[in-house]
Amino acid sequence: MGRINIWASLFSGFVSVFILSYASAQPGETSALAEGAWYKIAITEKGIYKIDFNTLNNWGISASGLNPNSIALYGNGGRVLPQSNSAERPVGLQSIAIEIVGGEDGSFDNNDYIIFYGQGPHHLDLQEDGFIDYEHHPYTDTSYYFLRTDATSGARVEEKSFVTGEFAEIDSYNALFAHEVDDRNILKSGRMWFGEGFIESGPKTFEIPISNILNEEATLNIQLLGQTYAPADMDIRMGDVNIGNVALSVLSESPYVDKGIVAFRLFNFKPAAGSNPDLGLYFNSASGVSSRAYMDYFIFSGMAELKFENNPLFFRSLKSTENLQSTFKIGNGESNLKIWDITTESNPKSIRGELVTENGNLSFNDLTLSLNEYVVFDPENLNIPFSARAIANQDLYGLPPAELLIITPPSLLSEAKRLANHRIQNNGISVHVVTTHQIYNEFASGAQDVTAIRDFIRHIYLKGENILKNVLLFGKGTYDYKNLVPNNNNLVPLYASRNSVDPLDSYCSDDFYTFMDEGEGFWAENGVDDHDMDIGIGRLPVKSSEEANSVVNKLIRYDLEPATSGFWKKRSVFVADDGDGNSHMRDANNLADYVDTAAAEILPEKIYIDAYPQENLPNGQRAEEAKKALIDAIDNGSLVVNYSGHGSETRLAEETILDISAIEKLTNIDYLPLFVTATCEFGRHDDPNLISGAEYLINNENGGAIGIITSSRLVFQNTNFKLNSALYRHLFTRANGQYLDMGAIFKNTKNESVQNVRNRNFSFLGDPSMKLSSPDLEAVIKSETGYHSPGDTLRALEKVNLKGSVQNPDGSSNTVFSSTIKVTVLGQPMEYRTLGDEDQSNPATYYQRDNILFQGVVSVTNGEFDIQFVMPKNINYQTSPIKIVMYGYDPSNQLEVGGADMSLKIGAGATSAEGENEGPEIELFMNDTTFISGGFTANNATLIAKISDINGINLSREGFGQAVTAILDDSIEWEVSKYYNASVDDYRSGWLNFPIENLTEGIHEIRLVAYDVYNNSAEARINFEVVGNGSIFVKKINGYPNPFTSSTSIIMEHNRAGEPLNYTIEIIDQTGQLIRKVNGEIERSAYQQILFEWDGRNLSGARVSHGTYLYRANISTGNSQSKMTLSGKLILMN
Repeated sequence: MGRINIWASLFSGFVSVFILSYASAQPGETSALAEGAWYKIAITEKGIYKIDFNTLNNWGISASGLNPNSIALYGNGGRVLPQSNSAERPVGLQSIAIEIVGGEDGSFDNNDYIIFYGQGPHHLDLQEDGFIDYEHHPYTDTSYYFLRTDATSGARVEEKSFVTGEFAEIDSYNALFAHEVDDRNILKSGRMWFGEGFIESGPKTFEIPISNILNEEATLNIQLLGQTYAPADMDIRMGDVNIGNVALSVLSESPYVDKGIVAFRLFNFKPAAGSNPDLGLYFNSASGVSSRAYMDYFIFSGMAELKFENNPLFFRSLKSTENLQSTFKIGNGESNLKIWDITTESNPKSIRGELVTENGNLSFNDLTLSLNEYVVFDPENLNIPFSARAIANQDLYGLPPAELLIITPPSLLSEAKRLANHRIQNNGISVHVVTTHQIYNEFASGAQDVTAIRDFIRHIYLKGENILKNVLLFGKGTYDYKNLVPNNNNLVPLYASRNSVDPLDSYCSDDFYTFMDEGEGFWAENGVDDHDMDIGIGRLPVKSSEEANSVVNKLIRYDLEPATSGFWKKRSVFVADDGDGNSHMRDANNLADYVDTAAAEILPEKIYIDAYPQENLPNGQRAEEAKKALIDAIDNGSLVVNYSGHGSETRLAEETILDISAIEKLTNIDYLPLFVTATCEFGRHDDPNLISGAEYLINNENGGAIGIITSSRLVFQNTNFKLNSALYRHLFTRANGQYLDMGAIFKNTKNESVQNVRNRNFSFLGDPSMKLSSPDLEAVIKSETGYHSPGDTLRALEKVNLKGSVQNPDGSSNTVFSSTIKVTVLGQPMEYRTLGDEDQSNPATYYQRDNILFQGVVSVTNGEFDIQFVMPKNINYQTSPIKIVMYGYDPSNQLEVGGADMSLKIGAGATSAEGENEGPEIELFMNDTTFISGGFTANNATLIAKISDINGINLSREGFGQAVTAILDDSIEWEVSKYYNASVDDYRSGWLNFPIENLTEGIHEIRLVAYDVYNNSAEARINFEVVGNGSIFVKKINGYPNPFTSSTSIIMEHNRAGEPLNYTIEIIDQTGQLIRKVNGEIERSAYQQILFEWDGRNLSGARVSHGTYLYRANISTGNSQSKMTLSGKLILMN
């Protein structure tokens, strides 16, 4: 329950909910915590607290050396901060007036002590206009104050001027009590928690701890949550007094409606006189029907006798405001009692002077034209704060502006700093790293409060115009702010909606932290009072330093590791679910087709589930070929993977094309994509007892994703498409020649697709300051004499000559880049048709630009390059644009270049050029070029082919099966054109590398058929044996030469060529003595692999005598999951 304001008049009979209006606070410049010795002390409820000599010593403060005049207390109370940016809130920590008993001698002695008034986190207050102001803190059950022990001065409780005379007597007060327990969250969503449950018919009682209640008019405000599918109600009594009945509404059984209905009632009644009465609730429900109810809160307001009962008594009297001055008479009064006026919470006043005790009453006079709050207490019977700890100096208020804020829990600080240093050095941006505790200390008086985080961000934002760009929340956040759920890991809190019962309107969002404008922030969550994001935001949902380390490693590797370079950065995958009238496929298709032309440098790949066969299994439908296509796209590298369709927290699609098991097996560490999942709940990252698929993708240390835009709750297809469309309007755009960072992309996307909850459900899990790994340099095709020019129409069998150059982001020529560029030339999009699995009468037609006309590598010198190839005969002769996509990496200068051209066309018939009649030359290998036909390999292998022809190789799929084709055992056929690349500057020759998985054990044959661009064919065959059943298998190991005189090499043939291997070689003489030992690692092993060359010397380097020696080889795979030991003899001759 949040904040409510209730009219306390005993006869009003209504409730008013409103928002208080304040003036906007201005940011301070320096924190009180910037210097001095500070201790953070904790309390859990409103009270008068005592800190004595022993307490200070127990806290680690040397009380005997303490000067009482150097003690100061600061804090702002425990109330939750107002969300609205315009609302007034304390700026910095406020000085709190305290009383020090003793200490007049300048020394804190054994009998001296400190007294202060502390406000608890939950607020219950009677206002002068008769409203009850009740606010249950949603984020914490603890308030904090800050004790300084070396201050130059500190505020002290002063005496209030005593009013003399005889005035109207006040011997009763307006007693208040609120009960609210956070015990369960119905949806595991939102910040509305409920308390005691009524699972079946029967009573529950709740004590109201108010003494000396009077038999006068009282009110009871009560709010319950009903979860009943048949009529039910709640009878309410206080002692023998029947208060009334609360009817509970009946729920609908639809899955997408409220999972509980809130029932609120206000009752007027007269309680029986007495102390600590019980409030009884009796749940009446129909038998045999699922019915339950939960307490949310109740507030009792009544009159009580003003009588002291040992514990501090807080009191206000509306009746007193009818008088200019009043005389308060407190029963059971003693002269040792203290009375404070605590109306001004930070500056209580002591009421002393003529305290009169007569007839057991303690009386005092005061001006009462306004409503005052008082407390009477026995200084010998006070609570002690339950904890305290020293804190380091800090000054967030004094920080200068920065472009990136990283907010982290203290436990992850070192990894957050490591990422910050990378951004400073690699991105050249300014960064502040701050902890959640530091923010709470300065902006929420030490208490957890999401608004404190937003206030700190806004403080930095307002310090410099347009300087702060992004905020990274470095840690997981959950819906459980108070650690009520076992194994909670709420490290950096998120914003949880007020709604916790409607599965469509309850959500979590980090967008709240980006609302910087005056007047924003309250965020009514109603679709009307919505705001624009002013800065980018992202979250790394890590839970431990180990996870943080692996994610930071991924981010740094993504930016710096040369192995991450490659043509994969030009690919983007669009995956679509089936069913629903093909709506998901239409959305994905529209996005892919938009990218194909609007972001021409990107090659869209379409994976539509309905284009693949499906089978019905006991655990549901499965589309294994679609799943494999997606996994292959991830393994081979895709800059972006975008999914549209159904999903859950742990899988994509009913056919399960991606789930936790598959994510954990991903090893694409050098090809990390940005994921976008326009589906329900795949990014539900705020459940402490669940790790979502999105989190697994981010936290996979060996691969997964570099970031993910994903939803945490239920979403809808139409609003998903609106957000997705906005995303692609910004994902590949440039500003001043530079690509946008992910924070700017996400901000712009959200602002252009506001759909209330459906939009706010989406989060960016990743670093918002990162940029997609797209090259900044651009390769362009240009006009030059002797070459084809942009806009030309190319014909079949025509020799194509293109001139290109590398440009800087500002459009100027780059003459530094000198390396190679991979070039892919694609024809018109080809037509495909889905299978109509869920609706056989409604298969869909779609088009994909995947017909390769040429693919090869060209050299670049000083930013200039030529592209030459012969246009194949098999083209679509209808004149239309072709697409040329280019990518290159210069390792010497660490430069990347990318580019595209769609100005050229093909068509207009074939040239009259004459070609020869012979097909290509083909050489086949398995895994590497040392392989000999008849050799052996593992279950997963790579077919390697060297293919040459004087006119080049046909890769086009136009025509009649004349693309490059591989056939396994004359039964399984693959079209493998896309795996072929022409050699550098030689379109006539190139290499094909085709990975094959899950080969069965035994002898196999592969036949490769290839055509040249004139459609002359050739084929080649290779035989091999699959052995090892997934384990390493060494068929042969020997020394060569053997016998030997000077040196010999130990060589093996094995089945894991192309994979990393570890080995240990031992040379042993005939007596069993170890002569030589060597350990080694091979990053990419060959089929015929030389392990060790022995020169006949021992461990000391001395030449050994002639004779026979034994060698022992221990071979293991790179992950050491498979091992094999072999041995043999070597003969050394002198």
